[in-house]
Amino acid sequence: MAQFNGADSARQFSEITAIDRPPQFKTVPSGITTSADLGLAKVVRPFPADIGSAAIGLASPPVWPGDKFLVVGGGIPFRGLHETGINRSAVLVATGPFLPLQMVLIDLSGKDIGACSGDSGSPVFDTKNEGAKVVGVVSWAGGPHNTKGCGGLTGATPLAPYRAWIEETIRQLDGDNK
Repeated sequence: MAQFNGADSARQFSEITAIDRPPQFKTVPSGITTSADLGLAKVVRPFPADIGSAAIGLASPPVWPGDKFLVVGGGIPFRGLHETGINRSAVLVATGPFLPLQMVLIDLSGKDIGACSGDSGSPVFDTKNEGAKVVGVVSWAGGPHNTKGCGGLTGATPLAPYRAWIEETIRQLDGDNK
């Protein structure tokens, strides 16, 4: 099931009819950074127009230390809380190590904000070029000083390296409607 918040903030669901992952996706033991940590899902009924949509940035501008990104997630902010769907956002900054298939982001405000457990798949927006575009998805998160939780490092899978796969998969999933 796909979960989303409607305009009235009530939790709503739509059944998923198809899921696809890039051929580079690998299931690996916990704690090992993966590549291709993304997927596309087709839902039974489209999400309502009033919840909004975002443009996808599939161009491949380089990510430099200090580049800022907006991360929006609805995961679990602290242990013991089982409620999701409350969106939080954070402006995070690119840091190293620089890997072609992984963005590592950190909070420089000193407030220990960032992605949380359960935020995997949340959008990472580049807001500096031609309006906000989704340029990645959250893959993993950790707390400050290598602890579990929120506000430490945030790992994201950039979309640009998977452009051909994304475009082809969207065409194939759309073709199921015809």
